[in-house]
Amino acid sequence: MVCYCSEKKIIYIHIPKCAGLTIEKILVSMYGFKYFTFPKDSSVEELVRYPFLNDPRAKMGLFRYILKYSNESKIYDLNSFFKFTFVRNPFDRAISSVKYLSDRMECSEIRKLEPERYIKNFYISCLSSTYLYFHFILSQEDCIKDLDGNIKMDFIGRFENLIPDLKFLLFDKLGFEVKDINNIHENKSDDNSTFFCKEDVDKIILDINRSDFYTFHYI
Repeated sequence: MVCYCSEKKIIYIHIPKCAGLTIEKILVSMYGFKYFTFPKDSSVEELVRYPFLNDPRAKMGLFRYILKYSNESKIYDLNSFFKFTFVRNPFDRAISSVKYLSDRMECSEIRKLEPERYIKNFYISCLSSTYLYFHFILSQEDCIKDLDGNIKMDFIGRFENLIPDLKFLLFDKLGFEVKDINNIHENKSDDNSTFFCKEDVDKIILDINRSDFYTFHYI
């Protein structure tokens, strides 16, 4: 969920449910970005690209985890790289996360619950699973903070303005070759949300991720 270009010294930090798979596909397949790598740890179940999603240490935040544990952090001064990310309205991001995560095995049983009980049990499941925590509870702020707890992104785009922001960043600001990126979309969410109450999700997000609204100007 984080890729980089060593030649141009650029890092993309993929905040979950902010069009990250689409952005990764563009960066990796069109512009030669590479995924960060990590020392093999037998105590952590390996995922193909994202081993940290099953590593409880990742709850500290994505960029902090990269700075502390990636192989590349021992080779490059990652703090000196141009760093960018994309953010999303916290309410919309949370709804997208619930839909996405509810299709996973960890949530299959609680999905059978009536809508009034669903989100409470879903939230409890997220507290105990690193993967679920990473996608629903971890704030967008915490995803991009450095080891000193600061946010020092060089560019923060918006999901709501994805393609124009990405074109400006890649072509105008970073000087990459202009290519057609208009029709690349990796993941589209199911619009069916009848199995949970949206108002319950909004209440939780206001409680646990309130600062995201202010930091990224969604108020």
